[in-house]
This record gives sequence, structure tokens and C-alpha cells, in this order.
Amino acid sequence: MLNVGVSISSGRILIGLDRPHNENESGIGDEIENTNFFWTVFNLWNDVLSAGCVAFPFYVRSTGLWAFPGVVIVFAILTGYTLDLSFYLSKKYKSPSLPSLSRLAFGRPGYILSCFFMFIFNFGGLVGSLIILGDIIPRLYNAFGGPPSSFARHNWILIYCSSLLLPMNFAQKISNLTFNSFVSMVSIVGVVIVVFISSLIDKSWTNPLSQPILHNRTDVFSFFSAFGGLSYSFVCHDISFNVFSSMKNNTTKRWRIVIVCVLVLTVLSFFLIGYGGFIQFRDDTGDDILENFNDADVIANVGRIFLCINILLSIPYSCFMPRVSIYSIYTLYFGQPNKPWKNHLINLIITLFVSGIAFALSELIDDLGKVYELVGAISAAGMAFILPPAIFLVLEEGSFWSARKLKQAFVLFLGVLILLTASGSVIVQMVYDK
Repeated sequence: MLNVGVSISSGRILIGLDRPHNENESGIGDEIENTNFFWTVFNLWNDVLSAGCVAFPFYVRSTGLWAFPGVVIVFAILTGYTLDLSFYLSKKYKSPSLPSLSRLAFGRPGYILSCFFMFIFNFGGLVGSLIILGDIIPRLYNAFGGPPSSFARHNWILIYCSSLLLPMNFAQKISNLTFNSFVSMVSIVGVVIVVFISSLIDKSWTNPLSQPILHNRTDVFSFFSAFGGLSYSFVCHDISFNVFSSMKNNTTKRWRIVIVCVLVLTVLSFFLIGYGGFIQFRDDTGDDILENFNDADVIANVGRIFLCINILLSIPYSCFMPRVSIYSIYTLYFGQPNKPWKNHLINLIITLFVSGIAFALSELIDDLGKVYELVGAISAAGMAFILPPAIFLVLEEGSFWSARKLKQAFVLFLGVLILLTASGSVIVQMVYDK
């Protein structure tokens, strides 16, 4: 992502998370309003459209062919509403981040809870990216005629990639990586286009003797568990504070136009890859659509190459926010270390811890869909659909029974409902599968 406004100075990770909400100092973590409208849209869209989009054909299968558009649009509306609400709260209470707003409303527990949501959300994405990478590279190796080798297996690929990316995970500065972010975004759009083009070329789904496309099988647990993955895919509330803070002339009207543009592009992309993948494989659609194609499929291999590029450029971002969350909790309890070398040592330990645990989990977990669904159900729903309306209800004056507060109470109810139904369905399916 561009202009995320986070860096490490003298060994300290700086972001809006770990400064009091009423602090007026200008630091490296503070955003400067210098981003034009186009790049503001690009920044936010870049955070939404991620490698997780390869699971969308699976969500079509899970929710049902006919229900999928309605479910996606509901999530888009809910996301847009809470993004606008976050902007309003940040402006009114001069809080640069979701944790600082949570601290203002709920004290230290709110700050810790929001940091927890942000950690789980980004850490889950990191694990999911490593799982995809470990699956795709061996298939590309085989597709290009690599000789049989035990070093081309999933676990060795993860060791290579984790070792290669580790230095980037220590990044001193993540803002101003415009080129990396642009290439990453173009590559994931390439994946969407590749899957859609493949559906136009593959005419097997038009065969009347093939599996009926209009009557895919689903069930209540699959339907609700998909809510977690959809939450994960749409949520960008952790980085939205940095995005709207960096926008030139960041008025409410301009921010709402940004939200509409991003959501229209996102919904269109999700429809293209969702239906493009599902109509080719129907009830056999897996949680990573590129895994459904065989190793010799040229178009699919182009998509795999695009996806590898995206993941390799995105992993340092995914690793950074968990580091920030852990460091923020550390300084909350133990204070800022008074020696630069102590800061460097703490950041070194945190980075190695996050990278090591992510690598270990990606070796143990092979169900990509469950990763995104469970992470999305718990952290994304909590961060985007529960905290903003809850903060509004606490901080805003007026009767709870007023129209504006009842509206937030309804959004809060929907957020809790998504969290409980999605996480419960995923857990039931995991137990049932075993």
C-alpha cells in the first residue's frame, strides 16, 4: 500500500497507534495531505483487492450462484458505511487511528482489542499468502519442466521464500514504495483478468450434459462461513485512516466519492473472478481457484506468475502491521525503551517472532479458505463492523433511542451477527471435517 505513514525511527516503529489521541506533535507516523484523488482511490483499492481474491469462486459456490451478488453488495454497502463513519469519528475527535479512537471510547481495553483485531487480520493475511506461495511455485516449477527434486516441494519453497523475504520484513520505511505497490496491484488485477478470460475460452460449461450450473449445491454452514472470507476481503479500515489523512482536500464529500469508486471497482473485480472461476469448475471449485487448473494450462500459469509477483511484493506489508500491533502493546505496558539499541533489539525479536510463527503455521495449515474465513469472521468483522458503531454509541451525545444512534446500533448488531455466525460455521465445519 502507498503512503501508509509507518516507519521505524531510531529503532522505534512509529504509527498513529502508539501516540495519545490528543498529541499534537508532528512525527514520521503523521500523514501529510499531499495525495491526489487518483492515488487515494488506488491506495485504498490496493488494500482491498489482495491475493485473497482467488477464493472468490469458492464463495460463489458457498453462498450459491443466485445469492452471491446480493451478499457481496450488502457487504460493500456495510463496508462503505463504516468507512465513512470512521472518517467522521477521526475528524471530529482528532484521532489518527482506530486504536486511538478505541482508547478514547473504551480506555486501555479498547486500545488492546483494536490492536488485537489488527494483528489477527494482517497476520492471517500473511499466513494465507505464504500458503498460496508454497502451493503455486512448485506447480510453476513443474509446468516449466524443472527436473524432479525434493527441494521443489511445498516445505522447501516456504523455507526459500521466508529466508529471501526476511530482510524486507525488517523494512525501515514502508511509505513511498510506490513502484512496488503499483506492480503488486497490477499483478492482482492480472489474476482477475486471467481467470475471467479463461472462462470465455473454456466452453465446457455450455455443454447441456455437463454439471448443471444453475443448481450448485450449498448448505447453511457453507453459506455463513463465507461471510468471514467476504469480511476479510472487503475490510480496509486499519489503513483507511492513513489513506484519508494523506488525501489533499480531504473533505467528507471527496472521501465518499473515493469510497464509491473503490467499492465499484472491487465489486466488479469480485464478480469477474468469482463467476469466471465458478462456471468452469462448479461444485469442484476449490478455495484457491488457480489450484483447480492443471499444471500445463498456459493461461492459468500466467495467473500464477501474476499472483506470485503480488505476494512477494505484499508480504513485507502483511508482516509490518502485526509488528506494529505487538510493539504498541509492549510500549503500552512497559513504556518506550530509553536506549536505541534496546529499540532495535525489541523490533528484531518481534520481526523474527512474527515471521517464524507465520512460516510454521503455513507449513501446518493447508486449507486456505478456512484461514481467510476464520480470520475475517473474528478480526475483520470486529475491526470494521463492530468497533466503529460501538465507538459512535459511546462518544456521541444524545439519547440511545435517537435515530442516529439506533442506526449505529443496527450496524453493530449486524457486525456481531456476522462475527458469530461466520466464526461458528467455520468452527463447526472444521470439527465436522475431522
